Amino acid sequence: MADSTTLRKNHTFVKKRKLDETDRPTFGCFSHPAMLTTLSSPYHTFRDNVRWFCHSIADLDNIRVDGFCVWYADLQNHRNGVVFRLYIVEEVVRPSADYFCFHCICAGWGNHFVCKRRYHLIVPKEASWGECLKDGALTEGQHLLHGMIHCNGFGHLLRVNGIETSASRLRRDEIMELFDVMCGLLKTRKVTVKDTLRKGQMELRLLHGIAYGKPWYGEWGYKFCRGSFGVTEQKYSMSVELLNSLDINKLLRDFSDDEVLRNIIHCYKDASDAQLTTISDMLDFMLAFKYIYGAYPIAKKPNTEESVTSSGPLFRVNKEHAQVFVSSPNKSGLSKCLNLSSWAEKLDCRYPKRRLQSTAQTVVLILRRGRNGFMQMGRHELREIMRQHVGDTGLIDYVLKSINNVIVGDKIVRRIYSSETKRLEFTVENYKGRKTPTSIFDMEDETAIPSPLGPPHFSSPLPEQASAMLAAMPGENVLDDISYVYKCIVRGYKSCDPVALASQAIIDSKFFVKEWKVEEEEKDSMSTWVVCRVLPSSDELTRFLPRPLPPGEIIEVPKGIEVKHLKLRLQSALRDTYCMMDEYVVREVLEHENGKGESLGVQAWVEGSGLDFETLLRYEAGPCDWKVDCEKCGSKEYDGEEMVQCTACKAWLHTRCIDAGDMEQQEMFLCPKCCCTRRA
Repeated sequence: MADSTTLRKNHTFVKKRKLDETDRPTFGCFSHPAMLTTLSSPYHTFRDNVRWFCHSIADLDNIRVDGFCVWYADLQNHRNGVVFRLYIVEEVVRPSADYFCFHCICAGWGNHFVCKRRYHLIVPKEASWGECLKDGALTEGQHLLHGMIHCNGFGHLLRVNGIETSASRLRRDEIMELFDVMCGLLKTRKVTVKDTLRKGQMELRLLHGIAYGKPWYGEWGYKFCRGSFGVTEQKYSMSVELLNSLDINKLLRDFSDDEVLRNIIHCYKDASDAQLTTISDMLDFMLAFKYIYGAYPIAKKPNTEESVTSSGPLFRVNKEHAQVFVSSPNKSGLSKCLNLSSWAEKLDCRYPKRRLQSTAQTVVLILRRGRNGFMQMGRHELREIMRQHVGDTGLIDYVLKSINNVIVGDKIVRRIYSSETKRLEFTVENYKGRKTPTSIFDMEDETAIPSPLGPPHFSSPLPEQASAMLAAMPGENVLDDISYVYKCIVRGYKSCDPVALASQAIIDSKFFVKEWKVEEEEKDSMSTWVVCRVLPSSDELTRFLPRPLPPGEIIEVPKGIEVKHLKLRLQSALRDTYCMMDEYVVREVLEHENGKGESLGVQAWVEGSGLDFETLLRYEAGPCDWKVDCEKCGSKEYDGEEMVQCTACKAWLHTRCIDAGDMEQQEMFLCPKCCCTRRA
């Protein structure tokens, strides 16, 4: 944790003069800003940390948005040098146009008390980077990033609009990484996201659910939060498991008349070095190939002595007819290993040569120790271990991105495509006593797997006749093949089939959540934290607060604090956070005990007086208590889907679950229960 002197120095440094290229906080693949790598958030609560960030790290903008204060920080993407601005807008609820939070309602947090402030984290669209934020920015739908977090630490990721792949722009995964880092830095408690990402006509939450067993946001730890149309977490998990284990042979039997699907499956089964037994294996392989090679076809150049129709996979290229470079090709058309010194000199970056070499040696050291005795490791696992030895995560990401075919001592560091895990992995091989390899092809074997660092470069163009034939074959466009398999799974089965039901359950699961656990304080820390929950009287619960009590508020207090001072601390924090507690007075701390299970710190229930029951700003869901009773799917709470209200009983039902027709042209609507009652 940084001391106050360090924070003041950084603050003065930023404010004194305009930032130039070397002064900007940078994100090494959006891990941590260089300005913050030696810092950690000084408090246990989001409420305090966001203030610290705005006043100590960011700059206050002269322009207000909808009357609210705006702070900004200039950041730079280390991968491509793109400079952009992250805005933080403090929306005060009382003068705001929206008192209540619709996103909390959809996420099932409608019982949370209304917070006094919301903080919006915004990265505008690229066309607006040269302009200030304007009024209406809090409701605009074109931002690259828009996250909104209540001052109690519960928030919502509203928008991630980056593109999938780009060399010169911000990618969607990089924007997501930035938001994840900021949430961790500010000690956010929980964040929900509504997953509506699509690729063409494909829902990514279903595509990734089948291929990887988790949604796209699952890469950052987001898990099932709430399903629509009565989908529970158990039903969602069972659906993912069913589609994950769907056998390819079953698909071939179910679609025995579909020649296109059969050709696609055989094409990719032949292309993979590993055995593809389930649809999950095949989609995983197809997505990996698309990510690595983009639009390049999977079919190889045919041997001139073979029939043109005898297609083969790119992963088994005949070395007589194709050459794939491991890195940038040299004049001879072959890739060669570099020694450590030459590799470090060749890199054009801001890191000193000595640090690059030291980090590369750390890579070798970790790989030599290996995992279960094997000197091979995935990027994510290797990166996590390296973070224990190298403090600059930006440097780690840069080295892992750049190192390949580099001789370090008696080892050669390589990046390979693992046929077992179907992922990029790092490995080391012995160098002493062997000739430096000049090609990715094993000269004792007729086939080999190319390095997945870039698109293949053929030594000679394909014959025109072969190109025409490949255009009509599976493997020519990987994305089209993925889309075809996806449509077969989603639309090819009858609605009552388990595969169709499982697919629909995943599609109906749109809300996901990530929780950041509060870390246990260091032994020498002078403070601890308390999870404080207000306990109204039984009369207040019955008359004014009928909904379940919300989670407790995390409050930081000094260790060994006296009870009278503890009351004042809890009272001050509650007044600062919630609208209905402006005049709340803590009378009694009923109990405080050590947390059990996953909870740390101290649990405290408090009694007091002064809760404002006259205000409408009590629950994030507002004063309305909707009665949801959808008989077909079993929903009892609003889940964000389109609903219609019964004229008689005032219950709300999903329009999808009933044959409602055109609701706008109907003067009244009766639910099935009321229809049966009237008939009786």
